[in-house]
Amino acid sequence: MVYVTPSRAKLWLLWSLALVLPATALQLPNDAVTEPIHPGAYRFELIRPDGPYAIYGIVWDRTQPDLTLRTTIGRDYVRGLEPTSSQVSRLNTAEQTVVAAVNGDFYVMAGHNAGYTIGLCVRNGELVGLSPGRPAFMVTDDGDYRIAPVSAVVRLAGDNYEAQCDRLNDSRAGNQLVLYTPAWAPTTVTDETGVEVAARWVEPGGRLETDTDAEIEITAAPVRGAGNMPIPADGVVLSGSGQKGEALAQLTVGQRLRIQVAMDPALKVREAIGGSDVLNAGGEVVFGFREGEPRHPRTIIGWDDEQAVALIVDGRRAGHSIGMTMHELALLLDSFGCTDGVNLDGGGSSTAYFRGEIRNRPSDGRERSVANSLALVSLAGIGPAAALTVEPTGPWRLAVGTQLPLRVTAKDARLNPLPNIAIDSVEFAQPIAQMAGDTLVAGVLPGRTRVTVRAGGLERVIDLEVVDRVAQLRAEPESLVLRPGAPAEIRLAGVDARGEAVAVDPAMLRWSFPAGVLVQRDGRYVGDQPGTRGVVTIEGLGTRVEVPVRVAGPQMVEDFNGDFRPTFAGSPETVEGSATTVVTVGGAGHGRLDYRLGEGGTRAAYLRLDRQIDGALALRAKIRGQGQQVWVRVQLIDGNGTPQYLDLFRGELPATWRDVELVLDPGFKAPLTWHSVYVVTTNGGLATVGQVDFDDLVAVR
Repeated sequence: MVYVTPSRAKLWLLWSLALVLPATALQLPNDAVTEPIHPGAYRFELIRPDGPYAIYGIVWDRTQPDLTLRTTIGRDYVRGLEPTSSQVSRLNTAEQTVVAAVNGDFYVMAGHNAGYTIGLCVRNGELVGLSPGRPAFMVTDDGDYRIAPVSAVVRLAGDNYEAQCDRLNDSRAGNQLVLYTPAWAPTTVTDETGVEVAARWVEPGGRLETDTDAEIEITAAPVRGAGNMPIPADGVVLSGSGQKGEALAQLTVGQRLRIQVAMDPALKVREAIGGSDVLNAGGEVVFGFREGEPRHPRTIIGWDDEQAVALIVDGRRAGHSIGMTMHELALLLDSFGCTDGVNLDGGGSSTAYFRGEIRNRPSDGRERSVANSLALVSLAGIGPAAALTVEPTGPWRLAVGTQLPLRVTAKDARLNPLPNIAIDSVEFAQPIAQMAGDTLVAGVLPGRTRVTVRAGGLERVIDLEVVDRVAQLRAEPESLVLRPGAPAEIRLAGVDARGEAVAVDPAMLRWSFPAGVLVQRDGRYVGDQPGTRGVVTIEGLGTRVEVPVRVAGPQMVEDFNGDFRPTFAGSPETVEGSATTVVTVGGAGHGRLDYRLGEGGTRAAYLRLDRQIDGALALRAKIRGQGQQVWVRVQLIDGNGTPQYLDLFRGELPATWRDVELVLDPGFKAPLTWHSVYVVTTNGGLATVGQVDFDDLVAVR
């Protein structure tokens, strides 16, 4: 549908988002769930079943005086990877707190340079990493937000010496001059083939910034053939190889060099995070539609003159969210009213961290360690407790004997969470329950009462009802299909005669497990023999429920022993290689993927299978390599025709066969097509030339 916004006289088109946007503020669709998390800032969730899409974001007022943006880097070093939540936690002090954060730039994921960002990185005014002309999101010294392709050069000049640095805080190659600052690592991490010299800033407190024009002084004689020089906290190290190293060797103790940074465009930048593509600029969508563009998890930032939004779009999770294309992201920001926007690193890196919690569902299944992050920080400091929250929120309705762990949190008037809040006391108007530590335990007799929970000088009163019977027990899921060895996880809830939910303690019920189908291991019942079936029976509180259970078995998808011949594909087309079936002396076959990925950006080599599977809980394979560092993935096409990209193996692949298993999201719609297995690299640290063998590709179903 198309809607006209009178104040902007502009057409807005994005699926079914019906928006009427004021001229001076960002506007979310009416079905977005919002929660204030600071004066002038709120988080939101937008769940759309038509994709499905799951979007998590934060909107803030750019004019709010006590909100500011901060860049963080992994483990406080360029050569460091660390989850966003851990990075930004170091910003929390008595004077400031992190309101929200998202992951930042694309980066080298493995190898010697793991953690090196691909674009510009500025942290609290300090120039940490240079950019080869890639777009960057920048906060200037006067608080303005900018997107621009940025490049920067660092020049040195002194008596009988002039040079331009080839790199900043990066590994040194042949005939290069590299400048290392304390942000790189404790040492230069270089080999012995070059010349290195340490220098200090002449002006106390000096550091490299986007407009630096200052002097450094050589503090010790140049060192040849050693490498790995310690980087002084109050200075830098110049590291050269080839002719540029020989030029460094001529510098003398006490000699001063003028160091100058030239930015294009010329800006004084306080914070900066590199991105990949400009989505919106000057109120226009600039990233247009591209045929065949894939959907992925995404992280983006956009703004207008008064407000800004940082958001995560989940992806690669069937039944939850399929991700978005870049063009869809641009339309999304446009529909919110953003005039400008840029794409940051996505995929498994996409992380939405709001008030101490990860709110999205990262596609890796866990929060990924990343190179840098962008945090929204409150400078107001922490005030006294103003509001108390008890979780779970009431009213509480419990079956007899049920245990309910309680958690209390408190916030000040500016919605900053207060640390170290604990339950001081719990008072029951009628003695139908008691506390065991921080856990409420319902008694053996039914009744009603009011519960007063006190913490941090505040209190909350919650209604409690204890019941000894329920009309129905509900099990989730209603039936189980398990992988062999996977635990039988069944969640229970009670419903009374009025249809109201009742919390039930599974330990207070009688469970019956089918022999030969489930077996007890480490205190849990897990799937036993493949292909067996049975029923789990749960009884108590005057009722019972039955849960059918089946243990899945293996189905061979491809063993490379028949007439099947795999095909090869490369992305981009410059990727070279082959996909073949190799037959051993005994007549058994296996698949082989030879690849030459080349350099620059994301590259992948595919062994195409194109085999349909009715459905699966997991995929299994045997793989082997040549001892190289590899990233092996699987591409599936689900029943909606949506590609799913999943990790099969990552690390050093031995030359002997290794069994690997990939557990699939149960939300994948059947039938599935096992499109391919493939080797991929992004920005370094992984083998770009090699060979991977595959055998016994199996679907567990």
